[in-house]
Amino acid sequence: MDRLTEIDEFGNADIIALSDVMPELYAELSFSEANALTNALNRLAAYEDTGLAPEEIIKLKQNSMIPGA
Repeated sequence: MDRLTEIDEFGNADIIALSDVMPELYAELSFSEANALTNALNRLAAYEDTGLAPEEIIKLKQNSMIPGA
């Protein structure tokens, strides 16, 4: 799976294909919208850091002995 995010100089995730326009994109958002987008991108980057495909995560979850996982 190709990576969709990269980490910027502030430690936050940006969309690779939009890295040139991210500052302009954020300028159009309210503070809360920018925070929501940053949080979503950081979560996506953390998922990508696992190196696992969605199917692999589902399989791990199904085979887990952890209740509710």
